[in-house]
Amino acid sequence: MRNPFARPGTARPSLRERAAALMASASRVIRRKPLDAAPVAAPAADPILAAIAEMRRLTAARAAANNLPQLEGSIDPLPEQQASADAQFAHIDNVLLKTVPTTASPWPIPLPTSTGRVWSRLGRLSAARL
Repeated sequence: MRNPFARPGTARPSLRERAAALMASASRVIRRKPLDAAPVAAPAADPILAAIAEMRRLTAARAAANNLPQLEGSIDPLPEQQASADAQFAHIDNVLLKTVPTTASPWPIPLPTSTGRVWSRLGRLSAARL
């Protein structure tokens, strides 16, 4: 079917021809290898991940120590419970709170607040509820 609005004497490509040219150009771009493809070095492990793994291990050790049977009639913590709590708090104070993350998270990390709303890493209040 001929376009009744076409101007006579103009040699413009048809819509089909333009679509075919666009698809051919897109396929060339997609298949092309980057010109400046330098080998990417493996990223170094984030030190905060090791600190978090150690914190999880200390938390499990403290939970196991808290499950030990108490002495009859005593409310004082056992030496094992006190040692595990001290180790956990020392790790928090000396390692976990002083370790700076080297990787950034692309998604918001939910941080609960007293209002029950979630703050993102950027400090914006989101609509999500806990």
